[in-house]
Amino acid sequence: VVEESQLVFRGGGSSVTRTNRGDGSSRPGSNNDHNRGHAEGSIDAVVLIDDETFVTGSDNGALSLWSVHKKKPLFSIPAAHGCDAPLAPDEASAERSPSPGVVGAPLPRWITALAGVPFSDVVVSGSWDGAVRAWRVSEDRRRLEALGPVGWLPPDDPDTRADLHADADATLHQPPPASGQLASATPHPQQQQRQQHARVRGVINALSVFERGERGRDGLCIAVAVGKEHRLGRWIKVPRARNGGVVFEVRCRGAASGAGEGGTANGDGGEGAGEGLGGA
Repeated sequence: VVEESQLVFRGGGSSVTRTNRGDGSSRPGSNNDHNRGHAEGSIDAVVLIDDETFVTGSDNGALSLWSVHKKKPLFSIPAAHGCDAPLAPDEASAERSPSPGVVGAPLPRWITALAGVPFSDVVVSGSWDGAVRAWRVSEDRRRLEALGPVGWLPPDDPDTRADLHADADATLHQPPPASGQLASATPHPQQQQRQQHARVRGVINALSVFERGERGRDGLCIAVAVGKEHRLGRWIKVPRARNGGVVFEVRCRGAASGAGEGGTANGDGGEGAGEGLGGA
């Protein structure tokens, strides 16, 4: 008889991101946004890296790195795709003259899709912030590193201005701190000034990555299924979104300078443009 036929991993992130320090700032219900976390309800996306390592995406926006030898994640990035803007007071309350205090904290965008680049340590994730984001597992298999968004255009591009997502406040991540296992999702002010604007408008419900050419020498294709709403329910509805697909072409560094070509969308999803991945 096999002693252990299955492994149960512990999901469900805490609603607090720091331990109590004596000043009450890390207790549940604290008004300190810097110390406020988001409770995890479900893990909706999983992608396998190798025989012992995998990455998950949760409905609290956390991207987590796991090992089959541990029941808790080795490394987590909270709010990997940023947070939605808070509701206006008149939308959050039925009162005629609501006070600003009725508005809750901004909620993180869920990780709605994950996919891995074949035979590499790179994964891509999707939500409804308007971008497909690329991540790389470190060499020691103990942390995730942000590679940046895929298929974003410069802000001065005319197509970018025309297709600017109303609430695309993409988060460009700083390198994770060496001492902690919980990375910060707050962008640097200079990175905020250099933000670029996405062309994937809607909820990313599925991702698929496949190689181009012989043994992937011509690069990769990233296929994105985009919808007006989440695939499992009508909790999320993105304004001006369309149901369709977007394909990004990503060139290998040996085949080009690292920039991807524009990909034509299937259905009515529009067009996209790719960008080179560090692990491609």
